[in-house]
Amino acid sequence: MRICIDGRMYGKGFTGIGRYIQELLNYLVKIDQENEYLVLLTKENFEEFDIKQLNFKKELADFKHYSLNEQTKFLKHLKNKEIDLVHFPHFNIPIFYKEPFVITIHDLIHTLFPGKKLTRFFHRQAYNIVLRSAVKHAKKIIAVSENTKKDLIKIVGADPSKVKVIYEAVDSKYYPVTDHKKLSDLKAKYDITKPFLLYIGNWRYHKNVHGLVEAFNLIKEQGKIDCQLVLPGKMGRGHQEEAEVAIKDSPFRSDIILPGFIPEEELPLLYNAATVFAFPSFYEGFGLPPLEAMACATPVVSSNASCMPEVLGDVAEYFDPNSTEEMAKKLVKVLKDENLRKELSKKGPLRAKQYSWERMAKETLDVYRNVVNN
Repeated sequence: MRICIDGRMYGKGFTGIGRYIQELLNYLVKIDQENEYLVLLTKENFEEFDIKQLNFKKELADFKHYSLNEQTKFLKHLKNKEIDLVHFPHFNIPIFYKEPFVITIHDLIHTLFPGKKLTRFFHRQAYNIVLRSAVKHAKKIIAVSENTKKDLIKIVGADPSKVKVIYEAVDSKYYPVTDHKKLSDLKAKYDITKPFLLYIGNWRYHKNVHGLVEAFNLIKEQGKIDCQLVLPGKMGRGHQEEAEVAIKDSPFRSDIILPGFIPEEELPLLYNAATVFAFPSFYEGFGLPPLEAMACATPVVSSNASCMPEVLGDVAEYFDPNSTEEMAKKLVKVLKDENLRKELSKKGPLRAKQYSWERMAKETLDVYRNVVNN
């Protein structure tokens, strides 16, 4: 087989999808020396992709997502390839490309929580046309959870027989750290002086960071426990006004730590140092951060929305993300109950190990074979 993989979102710059493509390629290199792969990249990530295996080639395809060039010049670029199959690891495909292709749909956040990116009628229409065309014409659709599969069938009208669920996984760098000095030094670096709640992720509306801040305010107001809230990330990136206003208006602003960008190598330490990891999201396609926290043996208190119970199982305490009171109550429960924290800490790494990037790559390769052979 000659497989083309659209790697234009490859790497750290595209967060979740970038990591997905990175891990898929890393493990395809390990498990498949037989088939030929052509990886399409942009100027920004061309040098970052540095796989030397002979059956993997890279090629420049510098066509911006959500652009006219993606629908015209990228289409022409693809038509000139001698390939058996294209894998688009997202929904951004040229709508007139009719050769065999597979897509991965991570979530329907743009449909359910369009935000300011899709406030204009034209943008909404363009998104819907591209998404529905991709779902209709794909030979196979990979969904990253049963919840995403359900949404695709219900909202977009996907053919259930075409949708295959293949789970994502946690990087091996996330594991329990027993070096207390490293953890103490990290907390000192970021002025963390109390037991703390941690949230990792962006601050867009559907992530419900504003709800987490309100729940934190309730915990402090009621004098339940003296703790801090740590929210990494950059302020002022747009589309996150609710979170910024909630932080600014909090009467406990001095106990909300905003460390800004956290270097990749420090993230496992931060997870390990946290007393509790809080995940208040209204909607996720898979939800990697709470699983990363579990891999680090950090107790998780999560929203019960969308895929979270499916992915986290019985190794988390759940709350309704629409109720800040319930969120605060569950956070206090885990913060106060040392035995419960120990139980969740013990089960967390075992739950995280149920997911595997290598298995994801093997199952994806099976999809390629199935499509090409049929």
